[in-house]
Amino acid sequence: MNELRLIRRAAQVLAMLALLVGALALRALHADRRVDGTTAGATLTGLLPVVTSLKAHGAADRAGLRVGDVIERVDGRVPQSLAQVERTMASRHHTKLAVRRDGHLADVIM
Repeated sequence: MNELRLIRRAAQVLAMLALLVGALALRALHADRRVDGTTAGATLTGLLPVVTSLKAHGAADRAGLRVGDVIERVDGRVPQSLAQVERTMASRHHTKLAVRRDGHLADVIM
């Protein structure tokens, strides 16, 4: 009985590790896609856009974005691509971003 539990637990751990490795592999495949945020003054990268740099005194910096912010929503929608985030930010006067910062959600209006 204990052996069966041990085997089941080992299988669960291996399954979780396989999921983690798969997620990391996907992230690595898409990490090279970059959008130069010249309009917003930010550079974004990753599956969910992550702010990797800010132009000093650029629109993103003035709006309160920080390096490391993960952009989870743009005007209430999950971004499908980095290009979509850039297009949305460039085409509107005000864009509401929901960003994850230090484990908490914060709203930023650009």
